[in-house]
Amino acid sequence: MELPQSPFLQMLREIRGEGDTIRSCGFSGEALENLDLESMDFENVIWEGCRFDQCGFAHSGFYQTKFVNCLFIGCHFRNSYWRDSSLTECKADGCDFLESKLKKCALTGTSLRYANFSRSVWDGTSLRHCDLRETALSEMRLSKVTLERVELGGAELFRTSLAGVDLTTCGISALVVSEGCGELRGAKIGAEQAVEVAHLLGMDVVF
Repeated sequence: MELPQSPFLQMLREIRGEGDTIRSCGFSGEALENLDLESMDFENVIWEGCRFDQCGFAHSGFYQTKFVNCLFIGCHFRNSYWRDSSLTECKADGCDFLESKLKKCALTGTSLRYANFSRSVWDGTSLRHCDLRETALSEMRLSKVTLERVELGGAELFRTSLAGVDLTTCGISALVVSEGCGELRGAKIGAEQAVEVAHLLGMDVVF
């Protein structure tokens, strides 16, 4: 008895060589491993409850694409481009988003611990209830970014300006920043968080 074929793999075989773009469809419960999807575009695609293990999405584009309750293990998204897309209740710990671009995207309830977003761009993008502890966020460009209840403890922020970013609901303990904490200049923080910043500066706060 033949096992049912993966709808995604079947579609992938059909479109290969025809622009490598997957449009206006949805996939549920897919378990994909060791796939090279470099330079592929996804437009208006919905992924629900899918697992991606060691898949490569370098230089790929995601447009109006939604990932819901998906798991990414050891996946690479270097130089990927995301626009009007979302990650909801997903887990992508340790994945590589080096030099990626997220424009008008929404990340909600998603874990990105130990991920690498160095030299990436976030423009008009919101993160809510996300876990970015120990994540590499160095040399990024941020514009009109919303962070709400985002855990940033231990995140590396070298040369990433947080000016204009509201951090009052976020966890910022043990941030890795340059001497003088220039990355935090112009950011909005609460009174309790000011104590964390003082510790980064090597100051002892006495109450």
